[in-house]
Amino acid sequence: MEPIKHDLAISDTQTGIVQGPAFGVFFAILLWSAMTIASGLAKTFADLLLARIGVGVGEAALVPAAVSLLSEYFPPERRAMPLSIFTSGISLGLGLSLVLGGPLLLATTLLYVLSTAFRLVCGRDGTHAGISDHAGGHVLQPGKRRTRLGIEPHRIA
Repeated sequence: MEPIKHDLAISDTQTGIVQGPAFGVFFAILLWSAMTIASGLAKTFADLLLARIGVGVGEAALVPAAVSLLSEYFPPERRAMPLSIFTSGISLGLGLSLVLGGPLLLATTLLYVLSTAFRLVCGRDGTHAGISDHAGGHVLQPGKRRTRLGIEPHRIA
């Protein structure tokens, strides 16, 4: 490494930033996170494919770097617990996603349904959009069904 440091005129700190397990963990997490965001923003199949490949590269780079980093921080006789906690993260994450994902989906669906029902009954500004006898309010004539926009709905024969 010394010839490279001399040739590029970089310090020990700069060398430490671009080499070692901490560097690998940091940039693997950065790549993984950025590609996960890119997956959500993909507009075409090619965008999604490239983003998912990036997610895979980030995941593949993270595990060896993290295991190396944990091995540096813990002596061999104390290494089993941190490594087992790290490797069990995938199983725990999957389990929690199944246990918490359903109730979270139910709650957000209920909120969406209730907010949609509220908007159908009330106007966007919260005022009542149905029958009203106030001056300037909506008046629903008997026998005439109309939507909020005042358009008579089509009847299915």
